[in-house]
Amino acid sequence: MKKTLILVTFFLLTICGQVFSSTVFPVDREYRRNLFASDEECQEWRRTYPWVNCYQYAEFSNKGRAFILLTDVPNVGTYSISENIIHVTFNIISDSPKEMYFTLSDDQSFMINELDGSSWKLYIRPN
Repeated sequence: MKKTLILVTFFLLTICGQVFSSTVFPVDREYRRNLFASDEECQEWRRTYPWVNCYQYAEFSNKGRAFILLTDVPNVGTYSISENIIHVTFNIISDSPKEMYFTLSDDQSFMINELDGSSWKLYIRPN
């Protein structure tokens, strides 16, 4: 009976650990969502409205920090990844909800914002 109880406990802890485990990206990465059809279109708008952002972006550090720019206000918080879901929690609520969720593609080349269905592509900074 005691062995059975120990085995059942170990099994449940193993299952729960897999379901609730969360991680962060092993290296820093950035995703972007273009707000214009092209860079040229954005630059045309910026001639008249210099404060316009060409894209929204999300930076995820390998230390669990998140920085997301939706408008012109930086949103800073933490994130974790469970399965293919990125869960972001912001420290201060400004132009974002308290929490955001993104679903990663299988190859992690893009993510989908669960709030509005928008697609954010992995961005590699030029050297």
